[in-house]
Amino acid sequence: MKTTMVFKRLITSLLVAVFILAASFESFAQTYIQAGEVYGVWDKNNSPYLINGDITIPNDSVLIIKPGTEIKFSGYYKFNVKGRLLAVGNSDSLITFCSSDTTGFSNLESEQGAWHGIRFDSTLMTNDSSKLSYCIIRDGKALGEEMDRLGSAVFVNYFNKLTIEHCLISNNYSPGYTKFAGGVIFVTTGSAGYNFYDCNVIIRNNTIRDNWSTALSFYFASPVVIGNFIMSNRGDGVLFLRCMYSTFINNLVYDNRSGVVHKWYNDDIVSVNNTIVFNREDGVSSNGDGVPTIYLYNTIVWGNATQIYENWSLVDCINCLIQEGEYTRRYSNDTSIITEDPMFSQDSLNPFSILPKSPCYNSGTLENLSSVIPSSDIINETRIFDEKIDIGAYECQVRPDAIIDDSDENDFNFYPNPTHSVLRLKSDKYLNSKIRIVDMNGVVVRSFTLNTRTIDVSDLPGGVYILELTGPDFNLKQRFIRE
Repeated sequence: MKTTMVFKRLITSLLVAVFILAASFESFAQTYIQAGEVYGVWDKNNSPYLINGDITIPNDSVLIIKPGTEIKFSGYYKFNVKGRLLAVGNSDSLITFCSSDTTGFSNLESEQGAWHGIRFDSTLMTNDSSKLSYCIIRDGKALGEEMDRLGSAVFVNYFNKLTIEHCLISNNYSPGYTKFAGGVIFVTTGSAGYNFYDCNVIIRNNTIRDNWSTALSFYFASPVVIGNFIMSNRGDGVLFLRCMYSTFINNLVYDNRSGVVHKWYNDDIVSVNNTIVFNREDGVSSNGDGVPTIYLYNTIVWGNATQIYENWSLVDCINCLIQEGEYTRRYSNDTSIITEDPMFSQDSLNPFSILPKSPCYNSGTLENLSSVIPSSDIINETRIFDEKIDIGAYECQVRPDAIIDDSDENDFNFYPNPTHSVLRLKSDKYLNSKIRIVDMNGVVVRSFTLNTRTIDVSDLPGGVYILELTGPDFNLKQRFIRE
């Protein structure tokens, strides 16, 4: 009996050891991919995929990459797409494309610490659509000769069935060559001899930030660029070069070299409801041979070193807010130009959203634009209320029925406002009433009974809130700002 018990314990110990060993192997699962063709399915369980040479999805083949998968390039290798790529993650499980070792990346003209990006180079138009969704794309460099110096994250040459959405694209470098100013995402048809619609790539709801060169660059193309955060890039935010039939809506372009740059005969570009702020050189520049006019609608241009720069080509602003400056009168003779402070919010997550008292509130125009304006703004909030729209990339979510009387006649008053920590009521009249604190998205962040004249709001994120007080015969609202 004693021997049997010892044997059972030994078997149990061995099983536990085997289980731990199997779990250990699963935790450190990895798949080596040699140079050549790739297709099929890559998933998180066999991740990371370690790439040891240039790889290519062949024509008429598809590679599906599942959420949570990591793809790491062990050297300066390309990911060529001749067939179809479906890299579709989700908000809780991103797909990552990166270098396995970033040592030496800061030596920008060296291939060290980098890979050579995802490249759609003359992928056949007859192939089905490709998608990059909820991906991280980082550590790419574009070096070599001519076109190899373009598109360090994603390069697209004469292909129009690609959507890039909900991705974080950062720490990439693309120096460009001659007249091409790089672009970590670079899109072109190659020349004016092609149909511009053959390069109608969709770039939507991404964050493109902290790259070492220009973020987005388009040449003889017709991109759709909607709802992106284009921030803190060492080069320009966006470059349009001889583009037509393009859409640029609901984008925040902040802290780049220049914000949005137009060169050489750009025409028929729908540029609506963007916020272009605090760029180190020009907010918007138009530098061409004189014929096309660049039209901006419902756009905020503020805090840049120069707001609008015109060289031959003109910029015409309609229902825009533009910081007063030397060239303000040249932007347009339209009286719809506003030069007042845009009154950005103190919201730490979205500091360039606007307050209800902003001159941008309900000041936009929908004339001839209703068919192109998306139903939501840059942070997926409802875009149009009562057939009215705000100026800028953000739509203020505090509607007229939530804007309350701040006059002295209302005895529901408190101070200080704005506040860093507490609100103090001036009267004890409303003690034992019900209190709700509602954020600008209409979300109730706190609900309680008022039993003191002091309300602690120090734990709330910075932003604008509505304080609602309800009793048997009253329903009062007051706005406050948490700094």
